[in-house]
Amino acid sequence: MKRSNLWLGLVLIMVVALGLSACASTPEPEEVAPVELVDQGGGFNLVILNEKAAERLDIQTDTVHEEEIGETRSYGGEVTEASAGSGAIIMVSLTSEEMSMINPDVPAQVFPLEGDDPEDSDDIDGLVAELDELPGMDDAEDNGVETLYYSVKDSEAGLVTGQRTVVEVSLKGDKGPQLNVPVASLLYDLNGETWIYISPEPLQFLRVPVVVDYILDDMVVLLEGPPAGTKVAVVGVAELHGADTGVGK
Repeated sequence: MKRSNLWLGLVLIMVVALGLSACASTPEPEEVAPVELVDQGGGFNLVILNEKAAERLDIQTDTVHEEEIGETRSYGGEVTEASAGSGAIIMVSLTSEEMSMINPDVPAQVFPLEGDDPEDSDDIDGLVAELDELPGMDDAEDNGVETLYYSVKDSEAGLVTGQRTVVEVSLKGDKGPQLNVPVASLLYDLNGETWIYISPEPLQFLRVPVVVDYILDDMVVLLEGPPAGTKVAVVGVAELHGADTGVGK
């Protein structure tokens, strides 16, 4: 009986010893920070996300593009002549500076207005209108405003004399190919300066300054920025900025 108790005691001691050994040999799981900031100097950080953080923030990227951009501008117009079966003439009044910017070789788009609100034309297809060389079109008025006339050849346009329109004209493209990024990538800081976050490597992001020329729909045309093909964040930009600078914490 005593021998049995002795064996039982030895077995218990071995079990406890093995348990303590297992606990000692199993390392604690190491916590991985969701965001790591690597100082790049000059107040800039390389923001490195782990995969879970990037997935949680739904980080998405696009690229910097470089292309010829056909910029347009819209002006108010008025139908001065219209007749069923022969189209219409649209008058547009512009300053001399505005006149110099227009590309006369590209037809305009005319959007008839049904009411007094220019937004009434949003769902209406544009009518093609060509610059019409009518007498007096180059004569400047006393107030420095000049008048252009555009001719709509569509006999079924349905325009009537006196009707207001929006005339969308193409501007002269003398800037050549321009860098551009999606508007979702653009970030304004508290001083009004403009930035984007480029992605030199997967899950790595760096804030860089850009100089904006103008914004056209969902595209930002740049005067200065990173080269074409550079990856740029377009989703999760505000979150990257918060992690980078601490803004919002």
